[in-house]
Amino acid sequence: MCEPVPEGLGPSQSAEPTKMEENLPNAGDKMKAAVFGLWDRFKGTMFARLGVIEQTYRAALKAPLNEERRRDAEKAAHKLAGSLGTFGLGEGSKLAAKLETMFQGPTPFSPDEMGRLRELTELLRTEIERGPTPPAHT
Repeated sequence: MCEPVPEGLGPSQSAEPTKMEENLPNAGDKMKAAVFGLWDRFKGTMFARLGVIEQTYRAALKAPLNEERRRDAEKAAHKLAGSLGTFGLGEGSKLAAKLETMFQGPTPFSPDEMGRLRELTELLRTEIERGPTPPAHT
């Protein structure tokens, strides 16, 4: 069965964009601009959460983590894992999820785990510092 022609698009009308529409940014550019604007607004929060993880790593170098510090780092990593993907930072989201899992486990960390914690934290910092790709029309 043929689908009806949408109302307003008769034989003399076209679905082709008008000159005015051609000059507007496409929906993808608009979405990128919106996401980039939100990133600009919330990147301080992302860095604050990263700071909790970095402070926890430094504390774990000195002594086993207490329950409160470990939970704070786990929560920060969880929030980063959930939010970074929204900004197109899928790799950052994966790194944060790995950190979250580490902070859910027992402490003290083994030397290998401390090395992994350092590596993941440094990679996460790199991803957050990179941030999302800016839209083409800014």
